[in-house]
Amino acid sequence: MQTSLAFLDFAAVYSMIKCLKTMLVGTVIMSVVLPLCRRGGIRQRREHENFQQPEAPGRANRNLYLLILPVFAAFMGMSRLFFLHGAVLVTVWLQVLVKPLYGKLYFAVCIVLLIRLWWRHFRIRRYLGCLPVIGRKAPVKDRRVLEDGIACVTEGDRNPLWSRYLGRVRVYITEDGISPFSGGVLRPYVVMPEQVWQDWDQDRRRLVLCHELIHLRSGHVFWLTVFQLLKIYWWINPLIYRCDGLFREEMELVCDERCMAYGKVSAAGYGSTLLAMLDVVRGDVRLRSLPAFVQPDDFGSLKRRMKHMARTGRAEDMLLRYRRQSLRFAVVGVLTAAVIVLTSYPLYTKMKELVLYDEQLRMVDFDSDALQAAVQVRDGRLVIDGERFGKLLEDEGIEGEYVYLSFDTIMKLPGCGGGGNTGMISLTDYGDIWYLAADCWENRARIFCLKYLL
Repeated sequence: MQTSLAFLDFAAVYSMIKCLKTMLVGTVIMSVVLPLCRRGGIRQRREHENFQQPEAPGRANRNLYLLILPVFAAFMGMSRLFFLHGAVLVTVWLQVLVKPLYGKLYFAVCIVLLIRLWWRHFRIRRYLGCLPVIGRKAPVKDRRVLEDGIACVTEGDRNPLWSRYLGRVRVYITEDGISPFSGGVLRPYVVMPEQVWQDWDQDRRRLVLCHELIHLRSGHVFWLTVFQLLKIYWWINPLIYRCDGLFREEMELVCDERCMAYGKVSAAGYGSTLLAMLDVVRGDVRLRSLPAFVQPDDFGSLKRRMKHMARTGRAEDMLLRYRRQSLRFAVVGVLTAAVIVLTSYPLYTKMKELVLYDEQLRMVDFDSDALQAAVQVRDGRLVIDGERFGKLLEDEGIEGEYVYLSFDTIMKLPGCGGGGNTGMISLTDYGDIWYLAADCWENRARIFCLKYLL
């Protein structure tokens, strides 16, 4: 019981220190990214006051990629940078600051938020289970609208991957007066109000469907899920909430631009569709965490979207710009991930050092050449050369009935680790070894957590 509590204390402290390190890097990145994104918003407000046009297309897409950069910081908990030069002082300060109680409280809140997120998605999936679905067995006219939307969004793609992915999309029809929305990463779906699906003309209906399909095709649903998890991990940092809100705003602007480009519709036509949707939508709390077509209580965002659409270039130019920006971000993302991996410690390292203690648990030898020559570790067990081990004990002047030998310790980061085993060796028979670490499921579970989960 005491061993389990000690391991829990270690896990709480170690995990919170890693979390605070990633949060520190993320705060630095967000402090740079947010002003760059706000600069466009300030220019927009000034131009609105002077009745000028908003920013050029492509800025929202660039902002969207900038806002994704803090996500990379979440994987820097094992970075070697915190053990170089002056940065090591941050690690030392955190090790002094963080107590087991702080870590337990912090991650208890994380667990509560994670359960809340799961419950929200469970409710949505249960809600979808009660709705009729448009799929392969649907009427021809309904299938044709879905197929036309997929063909519109994937037009010009050389790789059929997106067509196959979007071909798995299920369209649910609801009688509720809610905004169309999309969701699901592995099981993508789109929810459409019955009034839109049945009463609107084919062009408008296809335009709304294209908007939601673009959310799925562009990975917006995936990145929103990542931001939800990041808000749980960094729940104490206010900047992540600002990043999440700004990401949602820029995401809608990008989706509007792409939808106009793919659908070859004018700004006036697309804007009238947005306004017409307000007559349908009566709002629903389920949509707070989803990429909805419109939010009926957020007229500021709707006004920005309307003004942004007034300054769109030719469809060919916009799509070409998107492809170039996506390629550049993919290259930057791969290079950033590679740098993080190359500058991080491995997930765990099984140390080869051997430590010898006498009967009073005083250390008498730390991984000397003589100790390494006398003892080998094979499959978690000690193999002792009696002649060399006896000479080592004689040289150290060790007396008594037993000595203790520690081995197979696991290192996570410099100064942080645990696990391993200790052999109690009889001085009268070096083959008589009692291993103090019991081979039971509790110890195996702790070692597994230490290696792979912390």
